[in-house]
Amino acid sequence: MLGKIVKHEWRNLSADRTLWAVGLLLVLTAGYSLRSPSFCDYDVTLRKSFAIGDRAKLDLEGSAFNILNHPNFAKPIAVLSDVRFGQIIGSRSGSSPRQMQSGLRLGF
Repeated sequence: MLGKIVKHEWRNLSADRTLWAVGLLLVLTAGYSLRSPSFCDYDVTLRKSFAIGDRAKLDLEGSAFNILNHPNFAKPIAVLSDVRFGQIIGSRSGSSPRQMQSGLRLGF
């Protein structure tokens, strides 16, 4: 026989709170564990060479960076005391809008 189980003995709430606090500390300090949006950046380059006579060559090149013009958002704020906790308020560093460039090279 197991004996009489009293209602308040089913769980030790102080132990649960301690484990929860330790778990939260580990989650927030173990590599910034809040989920963030994925990074998406596609670059495209097209090149074409044309022969001009026997000794000359013309190279034409066009490049587009972040061709889909997809925004890349930063990680959410992980400071518990901040009123913006969990919100994303900016874009990632190095994230830029679509950029295009072209080039022409004559070799002889």
